[in-house]
Amino acid sequence: MFRVRLPSTRRAHCGRRWGPSPMSTTSVTTEPAVTTAEVNTCLLLARAFALPREFSDEDPELLRQAVSGLPAQLADSGRRLADAWEAARRDGQALDLAHARLFLGPFEILASPYASTYLEPEGRLMGEVSNRVAACYAEAGLEPGRQPVEVPDHIALEWEFLYYLGYRALETGEAAWTDRFTRFVREHLGLWALQLAEQMRRADQHPFYNTLADFCREFTQYLLSEAGGVSH
Repeated sequence: MFRVRLPSTRRAHCGRRWGPSPMSTTSVTTEPAVTTAEVNTCLLLARAFALPREFSDEDPELLRQAVSGLPAQLADSGRRLADAWEAARRDGQALDLAHARLFLGPFEILASPYASTYLEPEGRLMGEVSNRVAACYAEAGLEPGRQPVEVPDHIALEWEFLYYLGYRALETGEAAWTDRFTRFVREHLGLWALQLAEQMRRADQHPFYNTLADFCREFTQYLLSEAGGVSH
């Protein structure tokens, strides 16, 4: 979906993996404002919002590992999501149906996964909001990949974009990457992710997605508090 332009020979695609491994373990000599736990949790949230057929058996355990470095109450919420994720994989058909009803339609989308729905007049897709998000990707060195490209402001892409920004902050120790991370939370994701979580909860389609909504809300609130709140 989006390809990373790096000075090395590495290449990756959004929806797959950025960097040398699915979980960032890079240590740097500086003290970045983002933590490995926050960065890896962003990646697992991106995976949780993907199509269920793209889930991996290792995802719940990776989430448990990621959230272990978060504050205790938030870590407990993350572990509940991991448990629900594990249980949901035993009934893939119900999970597929719930995902479709929530995010795809075709007749009614119960919880739109696109920022434009919440931030654009009349919820129009591929307008100014989508263009601004695509510009953020380009500024960070990302470009459309060869596969069919999802609308840029899909929630899964935005969580994985945060993972990428945080990964680069940890990898390089450069303040510019940390600044991009906090600005994207404060000036964009924090403006709409809580509304999405509320709609998912109201729709009440599956225990996994209910638990995902709860954790998405709590983690977004946590990132906002770390970033200094929403900027309008």
